[in-house]
Amino acid sequence: MVRILIADNCEVVRAGIRETLKSRPDCRVVAEADDGRRAISQAVTETPDIAIIELALPVADGIEVTARIRRRRLRTATLIFTLVENETLIRDALAAGARGCVFKSEPRQLLLDAVASLESGDLFLSHKAAEALSRLSVPHCPSRGRLTKRERSVLRLIVNGQTNRSIGVSLNIAVKTVETHRAGIMRKLNLSSLAALVRYAVRNHIVES
Repeated sequence: MVRILIADNCEVVRAGIRETLKSRPDCRVVAEADDGRRAISQAVTETPDIAIIELALPVADGIEVTARIRRRRLRTATLIFTLVENETLIRDALAAGARGCVFKSEPRQLLLDAVASLESGDLFLSHKAAEALSRLSVPHCPSRGRLTKRERSVLRLIVNGQTNRSIGVSLNIAVKTVETHRAGIMRKLNLSSLAALVRYAVRNHIVES
């Protein structure tokens, strides 16, 4: 059972998320919060598997909630589900420890796809979130190496939100091999975050913006 915390100051949005999650009988909403302070408290008390968090929370925003969850070393994976389509804030949320981002303006199926990815231990960025991040500048890094054809294929699938397992199936390779490629890509490009990886992929035409 995937245990989920929903943190959003709008009751209608929380109800909509609950309704969307009903299509997955293995998901159970164990806690809700209408501000950041309550979200942190509920995360500590309930230790959910996934926290679905709005960036624009009152009292403590989604970035602070994400950072506090990470600092407490909770096993909760944070998914940003927000109206705020701001590339800088999305970057900061990912840097704080968020494992994915979907905008509320996007199809609700993406929320389910994101939950599945985080459940599998993978990252998830919707296409619009990836586009937003691509608008940020990428500093020159002379230590970046050249990716192999296989690494480019793996990177494209990572940025498209596929899990390690689905990447393995797509490329007919073992999950362990996918994990090795993922680590190698981050090391070779001298990148440390999903946000930077997406910007690199878009600006180098590995995925389309």
